[in-house]
Amino acid sequence: MGPSESAPARAGGHEPRGDSRPGANRNDAQSVTPARQASEPSLLLSVVMLAVLLDLSRATVFKLHASGRLPRPVRIGGLRRLQWSRAEIEAWIEAGAPGRDRFEVMRGRGR
Repeated sequence: MGPSESAPARAGGHEPRGDSRPGANRNDAQSVTPARQASEPSLLLSVVMLAVLLDLSRATVFKLHASGRLPRPVRIGGLRRLQWSRAEIEAWIEAGAPGRDRFEVMRGRGR
């Protein structure tokens, strides 16, 4: 095929129609790509993500959680999976990483 020739038309003689849903077409500026997802920080952190953020092992994150030295995790829909609010973790780090009880008192949510 030369530079001036085009690809043959699809059966039916027309070009394929794109999906009309927002973000469904690859050329849509609103579409979410893996690179775009990676550049936007997640609101919730999994154990693995928290371990990476704190430069700790997963086991150490679980130990800190069990001993009350991390902020309380967020549970969505009764899932057993632990996730932490990124904003809460960032505030905890800025406060000097105090124990959970002290951090909750500092944040006005003391028990």
